Amino acid sequence: MQKKCLKLQANVRAIIGRSNNDMLRNCLKKIPAIIYSKDVSAIPISLFPNKIFSHVNINKIYRKKILIKMETCQYNVIVKYIHYHPYRLMILHIDFLLTNDWSNISSGILIKYIGIEENVAIKAGAIILKKMIYINIVCNINIIPLCIEIDLKLIKLDEIVYLHSLKLSKGLFLDLRIYGKIFSMPIVRIRMSRILKVEYENKSEINAKNEKICKK
Repeated sequence: MQKKCLKLQANVRAIIGRSNNDMLRNCLKKIPAIIYSKDVSAIPISLFPNKIFSHVNINKIYRKKILIKMETCQYNVIVKYIHYHPYRLMILHIDFLLTNDWSNISSGILIKYIGIEENVAIKAGAIILKKMIYINIVCNINIIPLCIEIDLKLIKLDEIVYLHSLKLSKGLFLDLRIYGKIFSMPIVRIRMSRILKVEYENKSEINAKNEKICKK
């Protein structure tokens, strides 16, 4: 089943630059954006923000097919990156990627850690060290996943999950342009917290003393 295409109305920006972008956001209440392509020059456009938020959850928009309609033409795109204001709830700029043929694309997919509540080490007070929050995946636009799940249920204390040990679904591949041919990069690790470490060391010392007393 194919995903429903999101339709947005846009206008071409005749004037570009920081001051013009500020005017679009503050005076016209529009979002400056740009459509990138491998074969065509970048196309600067502007959008109404309510048209984006009313159609789709902003967290899921990265997986959506989008049809941008303008006065004389239209483009099939996906969202490549959304630039936010440092502290205000405002979108400053959106980067789109032209995908007329819906071919394979590279996209950053969020990592979702599952099985945390069932992990024995975490139950005992161990902590999770997340080395990555997303993974760059190459796949077809039609099968972009919402997230990459990593099950921590059976991960032991001090065990590290590496990129090369990740099992991806059919049609998903690691982006070789970013990671190269070496996938020995840590994704997540479960380690002992400082409090548990101190308690463990104290218990070890007590056990060692008890063993010495027993031997005497």
